[in-house]
Amino acid sequence: MNHRRSGTYRRTRRTALAVGSVTLATFLATSPGSAAPRQAEPFNAGTGSATAIGYKVNPTNGNLSFGITAGESVAGHQNTGGTGQSRAINLGVIGVTLASEPCDGGEPTLPAESQPQAVIVRTTDEGAAEGKRESEAGTIEKYARATPDPYGEAITTIAPMGDPAAVYIDGGRVISHSGVINGDTREALARTEIGNVVIGGGALEIRGMQWEAIHRSGAVNETIGTFTMGDVVIGGQVTPLPGEGLEQLEALKDLVAPLGLNISTPKVRVEEGIVFVDPLKIGIVPNQQRDALLQPIFEAIQPVREALTDALLEIDCSLSTYITVADLVLGSFSGAGGLAVELGGVQATTAEIDAYKFQPLPELPELPSVSSGGAGISSLPSGSASVSSPDLTGSPDAPSSAEAPASGSSDVDTAPISELTGERGGWMALVGGGGLLTLLAAAEGDRRKMRSAQRAIPLEA
Repeated sequence: MNHRRSGTYRRTRRTALAVGSVTLATFLATSPGSAAPRQAEPFNAGTGSATAIGYKVNPTNGNLSFGITAGESVAGHQNTGGTGQSRAINLGVIGVTLASEPCDGGEPTLPAESQPQAVIVRTTDEGAAEGKRESEAGTIEKYARATPDPYGEAITTIAPMGDPAAVYIDGGRVISHSGVINGDTREALARTEIGNVVIGGGALEIRGMQWEAIHRSGAVNETIGTFTMGDVVIGGQVTPLPGEGLEQLEALKDLVAPLGLNISTPKVRVEEGIVFVDPLKIGIVPNQQRDALLQPIFEAIQPVREALTDALLEIDCSLSTYITVADLVLGSFSGAGGLAVELGGVQATTAEIDAYKFQPLPELPELPSVSSGGAGISSLPSGSASVSSPDLTGSPDAPSSAEAPASGSSDVDTAPISELTGERGGWMALVGGGGLLTLLAAAEGDRRKMRSAQRAIPLEA
C-alpha cells in the first residue's frame, strides 16, 4: 500500500512540474514589453508595360486608312512573370484584307500564318532568360527575352526603307523593357532611335531622332519623357534652328509649309499614370504649285486607269486589293487623299498591385417589404409554403436597433492585418500569472499531504 502511495506521489509531482513549466512559459511570453518583431513585407513587383514604335506609313483616301507599321517592341511584367514581344512589320488593315477569303472563294492572297510574325517570349518558356532571336527578310532583327525577376525585354532593328525621291528612312532601332531593378524599384522604359529621314529627294532631311519614355515606382518614383534630334537639312544646306528638340520642330513647320508638307511635333505628356511621347507626323497636304502641276496629268490618265482596272478585275477579281492600295498611294499626291509618315512614338507605365488589400463592403440593396398588403412578397399564391425570417431580437449576440450600424456606414476598419501593431501583456499577463500561482499552491498542498502520510504509516521492510 505504501509503495502505491509513493508511486502516486511521484506521478503527481511530475505532472505538477510539467504543467507549471508550460504555465510559466505562457506567463513569460505574455509579459509586457515582449512584443514580437514585425517582419518586413516583401517588395510588391506589381505590373508595368512599355511600347516603342519605329515608324508608320499611313496612306488615306476619303475615310479609308491603310497604315503599315515597321518596328514594334512591347515589354511587360506582372508579379513574377515577364513578357517580351518584337515585331518587324505590322500590315494592319492590309494584312487583314490579304488574309480574308477572296471573291472567287479560293485561297487567301496572303494567309495570316504567312505574314510577318512577332517573336514572343514569356518567363515560363524554355530558354526565356537567354532570349529568342529571329530575322525577317534577312534585314530586320527581332529579339525578346524574359526572366522571373520579373523582367521582360524586346529589341527590334529596323532596316532602311523607302525611296529617296519620295520618303526614305535610314533604319533605326526600338527598345522596350519592363520589370524590377535593384530589388526595390519597378521600371518601364521605351526608346525609339531613327537615323536620317529624307523627304522629296533631299528637299528636307532630319537626322538623329530619339524618343524615350521612362516610368519608375517603388524606392524611386519618377516619370521622364524626352525627344531629341540632330541636324535639319533643307535644300542640301544645314539649317540652324533655335532651341532644342521640340522647339526646333516648331520652327521647322513654317520652313517646310511651302513644300506642301505639314509637321505635327511630338508632345510629352503624363495621363493616368502613363508617360507618352507622341510620334512626329509628316503629312502631305494640299499645295497649289504641286496640285497645279499634277492635276492635269491625273485627269489625262483617268480614262486609261478605269479601262485597265476593269480588265484586271475581269481576269482576277482578287486583284481588287492591290488596286485599292495603288489608289490610296496615288490619291495622297493627287489631292483626293493624304499620306502621312509617323515617326517614333513611345509610352511606359508601372504600378503596384493592391488587389489584395481589404476594401469596404458595398451597400446592400433593400429587401422587398413582407408586411400585409405591402409590395414585393406580401402575399403568396395558394398552395405555396410560407417562409418567415427568424426573429433575432431575443438573441444575446444580436445588436439592438440603437446599437446596429447604419447601412452604408464607413466606420469599419479595413486596414490589412499586417499593418496592425501592439505588445503582448495586459490582462493576458494577469491571467497567466494567476493560473501559475494557483497551480503552485495546489502542488505544494499535495506535497505536504504526501509527506504527512509517509510519517504516519511506516514503510514495509
